[in-house]
Amino acid sequence: MNMNDPTHDIANLRQQELKNLRLLASESQIQDGLNRIAGTFGKVNSVVRVDLQKKCDSSEYVFFVDFEDTLDAMTAARHLNGFLYGFSALMLKVQKN
Repeated sequence: MNMNDPTHDIANLRQQELKNLRLLASESQIQDGLNRIAGTFGKVNSVVRVDLQKKCDSSEYVFFVDFEDTLDAMTAARHLNGFLYGFSALMLKVQKN
């Protein structure tokens, strides 16, 4: 990522917002915040928490974010350090407080 690129600052801001979600009081607030952050990249169809139980670190939540557009999902994955799942879904981890 080019440091002089204006999207670099936006990406850093979104990553910081993603980290700050751990400060929210409830899982539903985190989900709403994630929907808002993801929505800055394009139309979001849904944000769903995935319960992986013992398959994932218990100090974090895992969410699938489903975008309407593949390019939006790819952009969000790149800027939020997420994992692109399929064509338009993104997996993101949020630390628990």
